[in-house]
Amino acid sequence: MEVAALRAPTHFGPASFRIESRVAHGAIDAHITPPTRVAPAAIVLRLRHPEGRPMRRVTLNGAPWHEFGPDVVRLPGDGGVLRVRAEF
Repeated sequence: MEVAALRAPTHFGPASFRIESRVAHGAIDAHITPPTRVAPAAIVLRLRHPEGRPMRRVTLNGAPWHEFGPDVVRLPGDGGVLRVRAEF
């Protein structure tokens, strides 16, 4: 399953994202292109597992990321393209 938005208008400028469910393999992948007109202080990404399982591990651009809770990842708003993998 996949959901995406391209150049969606936001208060900060156009933003794009694509979220791909790989729940059968224990993960959800997200690819985010943040707005560039005005960088937000942070981006909050909510990824809910269909069975309510909490996230166990998150990587950001291939590196371990620790700013997450059971279903929310807090990301930098000014870091360019973001590739997130949440493992459940």
